[in-house]
Amino acid sequence: MLTIQLSEKEFHTLLAALRYYQQRKLGNSLLRIDAIHELATNGGRVRALTAAAIDELCERINTSASA
Repeated sequence: MLTIQLSEKEFHTLLAALRYYQQRKLGNSLLRIDAIHELATNGGRVRALTAAAIDELCERINTSASA
């Protein structure tokens, strides 16, 4: 598990990037450019998150931020 500290601006940019990824349906590997696929899968070492998993992650991030 990774733990990082983010400024408010970094936090909101990260959340916006996740929502953009989700909105563009980039959870579908056929719709991703190779560079994004490499990042999302850590060079093929992990499976990329699905749209549902990204939604869960965004909810966890929002819940954690308000705690």
